[in-house]
Amino acid sequence: MKTADAGYSITERVFDRYEMERVSQALITADLVRTKAGARHVLRVPVVRALAQYPGLRELAATYVGDAPIPFRATLFDKSTASNWLVAWHQDTALPLSRRIDSVAWGPSSIKGDVLHGIAPASALAKVSL
Repeated sequence: MKTADAGYSITERVFDRYEMERVSQALITADLVRTKAGARHVLRVPVVRALAQYPGLRELAATYVGDAPIPFRATLFDKSTASNWLVAWHQDTALPLSRRIDSVAWGPSSIKGDVLHGIAPASALAKVSL
């Protein structure tokens, strides 16, 4: 069921149960810095990086962001009975950077999980979603 006009989409069976179990087991043993909320930089985990290149997922992403989606970030959120926390609706506008950008268009920079991020202007965010 796709309801993009409503601001969300539900697509069933993009991955099979076996694949998700394999990813889950890999995440359990992955060398990730975890907090109560989860872990950043999960794209560094080989099985997650491979999952991000999965043709069915890329096709699904292409329907929303254009013909050549490029995975650039994966974050693991731990939302379970053991670790539950509220996330208010928001739009992430911080992008990972290779260096600080001295421009009035860019907001303040910060370090998130040992990676430099900057608050991106609308013009940069528009390029990410192409």
